[in-house]
Amino acid sequence: LIGEQDPFVAALPAATRIAQLTGYTGADQPVTVREGRAFLARVLAEAPALVPAENGSAPGLAAGEVALRASDLWFRYDRSSPFVLRGVDVEVRFGRIHALVGGNGSGKSTLLGALAGVRKPERGKVRKAGRAKVALLAQDPKSLFVCDTLFDDLMEWQEYGGYGEAQVKAVMERFGLERLGARHPYDLSGGETQKAALAKVLLLKPDVLLMDEPVKGIDAVTKRDVAQILKELAATGTAILFTAHDLEFVSQVADVCSMMFGCEITCTEGCH
Repeated sequence: LIGEQDPFVAALPAATRIAQLTGYTGADQPVTVREGRAFLARVLAEAPALVPAENGSAPGLAAGEVALRASDLWFRYDRSSPFVLRGVDVEVRFGRIHALVGGNGSGKSTLLGALAGVRKPERGKVRKAGRAKVALLAQDPKSLFVCDTLFDDLMEWQEYGGYGEAQVKAVMERFGLERLGARHPYDLSGGETQKAALAKVLLLKPDVLLMDEPVKGIDAVTKRDVAQILKELAATGTAILFTAHDLEFVSQVADVCSMMFGCEITCTEGCH
């Protein structure tokens, strides 16, 4: 966010979006986090891109084509620490459900963060197809919730995502959440919380969905619901990569499975 005469304008080629604040005349009062998020969502949606868009619009979503590719990724949290990712190569394809398994500390969550752009690798590259939208659902789904009711929370990103009440009500019905709209998100059960978080992310219509332990701590009925939702998404062309310790769930839903050991992907095989 810059002013009109900001001396650092010359450095803007490093950015991809610009939002300019001018002539604010509002009351002298604190701005809440919710108001701030709504403002940023609005200006980011309206602000022009600083760099030319890639040729074409959205990706073709042709099943089997590479949606997201990581090549020779190396990552560590600081230079005095050991590498958490060591030369990792992985491909996520449209219309495929890709599972990532391995023990605690093997680098699975870090890899998802690098693929989503949350973590910057020390070496290696992450490339995505065209202008594909990538969404990451973190291991703690409660981190997505900031409002007092579930319905308000699902409406939070409406300006950025371009959806409205009709779409929110439809996704709540699809996920079996239609009776929980007035509930505080923190009052939901574990399974309800996981489905609500997934519903919120899917309202943004991502082309690539990354999920960290989406079935951790939930019951068998909810696991079946999540499995069906993932299969439906893949059938529409969405590329999905998730981490899991539940090998039974992986065997039920995954088309491809990669195993991480010692911060490397040791093998990748088809599941069917």
